[in-house]
Amino acid sequence: MTIDLYEGGLAVHPALSHVPGVVEPCGQAALLLIESLIHGLKERGILTIGEAVDVIETAADVQYELADAADGAGSGLRHVASLLTAMASSLQGDLKPGEDR
Repeated sequence: MTIDLYEGGLAVHPALSHVPGVVEPCGQAALLLIESLIHGLKERGILTIGEAVDVIETAADVQYELADAADGAGSGLRHVASLLTAMASSLQGDLKPGEDR
């Protein structure tokens, strides 16, 4: 995968392109690194897609809980949870027809 530069900034990863406001480069780099690691573990047979999706969905659930507990100040946490949800959805797209999660 390559990251293209545009007007001095990073292009948004395709799995995250539908989420508004993805511009923070360190956070985006961290998510891309984790997603790449998950894909590498999956390709080596260490982690199944279903296991990866479960891990990411758990992280998203925790983020949503933290956002709810923030009493109106959790919009950033909710945004991060939506990024994790987008990553899980992207991985689910790797499932083959008839393959269990």
